[in-house]
Amino acid sequence: MTEWEDVERLEKEVISFEPEDSFLPKAYSINKDKLKRVMDRLEKVQGRKFSKGISLPVDSTITFPFSYRSPHLLKSKKMDISFKATYMLDDDVVHTRTATTRVTLLPSAFAVPTGGMIGAAVDFIIKQTLMSGNADALINWAVLAGLYSEAILSKLQSLL
Repeated sequence: MTEWEDVERLEKEVISFEPEDSFLPKAYSINKDKLKRVMDRLEKVQGRKFSKGISLPVDSTITFPFSYRSPHLLKSKKMDISFKATYMLDDDVVHTRTATTRVTLLPSAFAVPTGGMIGAAVDFIIKQTLMSGNADALINWAVLAGLYSEAILSKLQSLL
C-alpha cells in the first residue's frame, strides 16, 4: 500500500465482504487510524532530503558487533535476526530492504559440568600446593608464571 487510496480500496473490495463476526474487519477498523497517522508521518519524512544514519560508499561494508548470553543448560533458544537497509538511488526514490534469518542457539550439555570438574581439580591442586610443607610442591609457580624454564630450574638444583 503506497497511497491512502489503496487503503480505501482494500476496505471496499476485501473488508466489506467479510462477515461481521470475523476478526479481520475488527482488526482493520482498530488499526486504520494508526495506519493513517503512520502514512502521514512517512509522507512528511520522505518529503525532506534523505540523509538518515550512516552513509557508505559503493562496495564498502559495515559491521555491527553484538553479544548474546548463551542459553541455560539443555534449553535451546530460537531468535530472528533482522537487518533493514534504506537507500536512495539516482531516481530519488527511497528503497527499503529487509533481510531476516532464524537462528537457533544450542547450549552444550557438558559446558557447566566440565567447567565445574576442571575448576574443582585446579582448586584441589592449588590448595595442596599452598598448604604443602613439602619442598616438592605439585606446581612450581615460578615455572607456571614463565619466570624461568624447567631446564634452568633443574640446572640450578643440580648445582645446589
